[in-house]
Amino acid sequence: MVKRLVGLIAVAAVVATLWVLNCSGPKPVVGEVRLVEPTAPGAPYRVEATVRNDRSGEGQIEVKVRLREKTSGHTVQQELKADLKSNEQTLIVAELKAPAGSYTPEVEVEYPPR
Repeated sequence: MVKRLVGLIAVAAVVATLWVLNCSGPKPVVGEVRLVEPTAPGAPYRVEATVRNDRSGEGQIEVKVRLREKTSGHTVQQELKADLKSNEQTLIVAELKAPAGSYTPEVEVEYPPR
């Protein structure tokens, strides 16, 4: 009897772990990232990124958008939150004020958000 109960508890723990890892919440993936230069002096840089949910789960994600200056390595960053529905793809847009320079855009997504 005790042996059977221990076995059932172990199976329940494995099922719960797999459910949490694979079935709950979104699985955000960054697709194309594009940098749009400022249209006027003092205007912000614009970073556009497609983010898709590769899972049927839904939830809020955290998006970190960063501009990295190619010569110095200095960064300017912004954090955003977005809601993803089941298997949805969305466009994330961030405007970042930064000194004139040559930048590389970087976008990271995280679930669950911190």
